[in-house]
Parts: sequence; C-alpha cells; structure tokens
Amino acid sequence: MLAKVDLPETDDSKRRTPWRLLVRPRPNPHEAAIGYLIRVAQANGFLTPRQLWLATLSSQGPMTFDELTDWMGIPVDSRKTLLGPVPHYWKSTPTLLSGLCVNDYNHHFIRWCPRCLKDAPNLRNSWGLKLQCVCTEHRLLLADQCPHCGARQRIERNNLCRCLCGASLDGCDQIAAPPNLCQLNEKLAGGLAAKPPFPALAASEWHRLVRFLGQFTTESQPERPGQISGLHHLDVASAIMRNTADLLAEWPNNFNVLLAAIQGLMSPSQSLRRSFGRIYRVLYRDLRAPGFQFLRDAFETYLHEHWWGFVCKRNRSLSPDTVANHPRLTEGTAAREAGTSRAVVRHLVQAELIPGIEGELPSGRRVRSIHQGDIQRIVALAEGAMSLTEAAELLALPERRIREMVAGELLTPLVSRRAMKAAAWLFSREQLSKLSQL
Repeated sequence: MLAKVDLPETDDSKRRTPWRLLVRPRPNPHEAAIGYLIRVAQANGFLTPRQLWLATLSSQGPMTFDELTDWMGIPVDSRKTLLGPVPHYWKSTPTLLSGLCVNDYNHHFIRWCPRCLKDAPNLRNSWGLKLQCVCTEHRLLLADQCPHCGARQRIERNNLCRCLCGASLDGCDQIAAPPNLCQLNEKLAGGLAAKPPFPALAASEWHRLVRFLGQFTTESQPERPGQISGLHHLDVASAIMRNTADLLAEWPNNFNVLLAAIQGLMSPSQSLRRSFGRIYRVLYRDLRAPGFQFLRDAFETYLHEHWWGFVCKRNRSLSPDTVANHPRLTEGTAAREAGTSRAVVRHLVQAELIPGIEGELPSGRRVRSIHQGDIQRIVALAEGAMSLTEAAELLALPERRIREMVAGELLTPLVSRRAMKAAAWLFSREQLSKLSQL
C-alpha cells in the first residue's frame, strides 16, 4: 500500500528514499499518537503498526514517526496534538502532557470508553495514561478487556473496534463512575482546575500525589510508596485511583481517619516517624514540593488535636507554628505553668482528676503528657487542696481512718507523706466532696 515516488536527486533524497502513503487520514482532536498510528496502518492494509514500520525500511534505515507524518502532509500544529508515546522502534520523541514522563503512559495495552469508541473509532490521548480509568466526557469507567473473551487488547493491532476473537469492543458495559473519581481523573488529564481546599496543582503533581498516597489504607501501608507494580493494568490503576479519590473526599476528614488508623497500627512511641510510619516520610520527603503543603497542614492540624506526644525544636520538619503551639506538655512544664509541683500534677493524673496520656521514650523511660487546656484545672485543684486534718473534718472521720482509706486506694492524695516524703498530706477538695456524698 506504499507507493514509491521518484524525485530529483537532492541531498534529502540521497539521505532517504521517501515513501508516500496512498491513504492518509487526518488526526482527530485529542487523539493519542499510538491510536493515530493504528488507524494509518489499518487504512493502508497493514496488520499492525510494526508492519507499517517495516514497510518503510530502506538503505537509509527505517522511517521515524516524525518523518512519516511529515511525508503524509500532516501540519506541525496537528502533529503536536498527537499526545503520548509510540512504539520504540519508530524512534520518535513523544509529545507528552506537560510535566509527565514516558513512564506515565501505557506501552502494552489500550483502554477505551465504549460510548466514545462507538461514536468515533479513535483513541483519546488521556486514555493512554496509566492512572486514567474514567472517560471524562461521558463519566464512564474505561474498559481494557474484550466483552466476549476477556482478553486485554494489545497496542500492536490493526482494528481499534474489534478484538482478535471478532467481538466488538464498543459492546462493553457502560458503568458510571463516582463523581469524586471523575474529578480526580480530570485533574490527571489537566482538564479541571482545582477548587479550595486544594491548591492549583499541575497534572504531573496530581500524578505524583496519587502514586505516593494511593496505596495507603486503614489496614496497611505500602512497602515502597510510589512504586506500584502492574499499574499498566486497569484494575490496579482503578484501585489506586479510587483509594486516592476517597481519601481526598470531604477533606480532611477521611485523611484524618487514615492517620488515626495508621497510628493505631504502629507501636506507641514518642517518635512521629515510628508512630506514623511511611506516610510521615511521604509527606515530608517524597511530597515535599510547595504544592503539597496542604497535606502537611492537614497532618499538623491532626497532630495538634490528636497527637499525645510532645513536639519540640528537634522536629525540624514541622512548621515553627506547629512546634510553638502544640498543646501537649510534660508533667514538669505543666507543673511550672500551674505554679505547683510535679508530684501534685502526677497525683492528679493518677487520681483521674485531670486526663493524662502515658507513653514510652526510645530509652524505655515512661512519660506522661498533659494538655495545655488542663492547666487552669490543675491550678484550681491545687489551690483547693486540703490537709489531713481538714479532710478528716470534712468527712467527719478520724485521721486514722483517712490514712486507711489512702492505704486501701479509696482515696488518692495530691501529696502523700509516704510516697513523696513530704511534710504534710494534701487532698483534693473535689475528691473529698464526692466521697462525702456517698
């Protein structure tokens, strides 16, 4: 189907004998480069794009994809709209979506929207992305398997609309995609502007976000975030995309659920890295670009509300405001701010008069953290402390009986002469009042 054209002896003709195709289809809007190549092969009677390439072989070597489109008379502007890679043997520099690399595209199998394929037999350039699993025009899930035999459709083919078994590919089920999944796919294809609370990320940045966050679930963390095996298969890509879309939905509520689940899976630790595992590294190293700051902001807000441990200047990855305003305090710091002793604070926690969370440092030493909001309560409890004599008068019991109640752990003193070798006993007025009402 190729006709050799005799041209005058020029420098160009000496370098390569030009060939001209008898059938030269025009590119369609938003068409994939490989899809166009398949249509050219089919229109000229070749079984695959490789057969078309073999037919261009000459003493000067094979023809490149750019030379092919040039000799077919395709304008440069039209060539630039053919996005995505072509088979390596065409030796062409691909035109890719801004910021993406060749590895972001499929090189083995095609995907399609049944409705689009029925309307116009060509492949859209966005369908070639490994992560793309939705037709953003019809908001339908893409297909990559024959509806009759279930075979995945390879790129080396001459018919975009039929499987080798003869079944029509536009007969696949048309399954509507969830709205949040459609929105994420539109962002990957660079066709949807971000809305608050998300920043204006480029398509390449959305791809990176999905690759690094899409494998985190409430049950497990990935061994190697960002490295996803089998992403060129639609079922794998769909699972990653669905997980990311759900994670970003109702931001940041679902993200907080994920952080809480990961924290529950890890052993309790004062270290943020040990408490949150690989997602901590992803947020502060793999996704450290300024555009992903909204992820770190949500994480640090979660720390402010739910992290039991301490944050200090050694946490250099966190923002200065997070370090300065973290509400969890050590017993010693809480005691200094309340104007009392550390022992009093510890006894208040042991008596469950104020909440305190206990954890273990890497050294094995156990520490308690107190919330900043409980300082005023510590002050009030310490100021209302009563001596042993005053406690006995309030309960109308002898002092001996009060000591017996302490020994039997029915009453927890703020200051114990036995445990702390203090000069006097101190009891919480609030605790004594509760006992007096029994």
